[in-house]
Amino acid sequence: MRKIAFVLASSLLVTILPVAVQAKKKPKAADEPAEAAKTEDAAGKGNEALKAGKFDEAITEFTKAIAANPGSADLHQSRAFAYKKKGDAVKAMADYSEMIRLAPKDGTGYFLRGSALVQSGKFEPALADLTEGLKYEANNVDALRLRAFVYAKKKNYVAAVADYDEVLKAKPNDVAALNQRASYKLAAGQKAEAMADYDKMIALEPKSARGYTQRGAAKLAAGNAEAALEDLNEALELESDNAEALRLRASAYAKLGTPDKIAAQYDAFVTAHPTEAGGYLRRGSARMEQKKYDLAVADFEKARELAPTNPQIDSRLAYAYLKKADWDKSLEVYNRVVEAKPDASQPHRFRGFVYAQKGEDAKALADYDKVIELKGDDAYTYFSRGLLHAKMKNYEAAKLDLKKVISLSPKSDLGKSAKGRLDSLESVGIKVG
Repeated sequence: MRKIAFVLASSLLVTILPVAVQAKKKPKAADEPAEAAKTEDAAGKGNEALKAGKFDEAITEFTKAIAANPGSADLHQSRAFAYKKKGDAVKAMADYSEMIRLAPKDGTGYFLRGSALVQSGKFEPALADLTEGLKYEANNVDALRLRAFVYAKKKNYVAAVADYDEVLKAKPNDVAALNQRASYKLAAGQKAEAMADYDKMIALEPKSARGYTQRGAAKLAAGNAEAALEDLNEALELESDNAEALRLRASAYAKLGTPDKIAAQYDAFVTAHPTEAGGYLRRGSARMEQKKYDLAVADFEKARELAPTNPQIDSRLAYAYLKKADWDKSLEVYNRVVEAKPDASQPHRFRGFVYAQKGEDAKALADYDKVIELKGDDAYTYFSRGLLHAKMKNYEAAKLDLKKVISLSPKSDLGKSAKGRLDSLESVGIKVG
């Protein structure tokens, strides 16, 4: 049976990519010449239909071929592929199972059924199939890669590394495999060994940004921002518009506490990738750190133009308007955020603050009530609501909220401030009992 290539992405969260099956080899002839001719004719028509994307027709022809030669695992493989392309995973799975029944010591059926099980998120039976198939084809690197992915999904990173050890025995200079093994080693806590894989990647591809970017990411994750910058700078020398290296370099500068350099990195990112909302979102966030709220608003508005349904962008934009004290615009955007995420507490809390600034006390109070309903013991919201109650001359309610803050956070600055407010109420003749 034909082996089908299987591709894994370089991150732990990988995606199985569909791969094309070429025209199948001729099935073994049946005992009777007439039946053999029927099989060959139907199989040929099935392959032509597959090439043309006529999957129903291909299924019909392969079914005829199987009727003429029911013992052919290859024909079941071809029909399974047609079912898969049509989107009928159940019938494809039935054909994979029939392949295994007909050829129980051939790894192909196990690999294909295991692949389908992985795609449907059924990792335990997928692991069983892939392991069984590897008994018969121990050097099937595609099956090893896929089983490593399954092990990683089960957080058995040591086993995932072991499978990639076998892959790299077969393909010692496979840079993608080195990259994937390194990521699994990091997840397994094997940091030095992962760095060795990244070093080898760079040695094999010294003019590629990939190895430097991945090694820089690993160094950054380990808390070594300065060492990470060296690799990321090298990556950007090789590929100046590398989005991942630009993003990581900005993160490295953030860890080093240099917001001006962070913004500069995102300037470069936005220049290289002007249609990616993420660049504007991150640069806007850096400008918030710089307290450049006008520029932040401009970036968040651009990000929203590019990704109008992303609620995270609206949340940042609303807060930027809040920091500018543009209460009307902030309220307009927070209304969108609350509509999109009615059970998120933070938008209600900030919208309540905006309503309070606009003098719409009843609406502010409703938002604070909602935060406490959703989040429970939120000391900051109790404090804000207590101040609002005091402003509205609801002194008993103010007293209860401020006392709640003190009980929740007695030694914090917020708790001390609440105590001061209570004392202030008492000093003007409002009894605090």
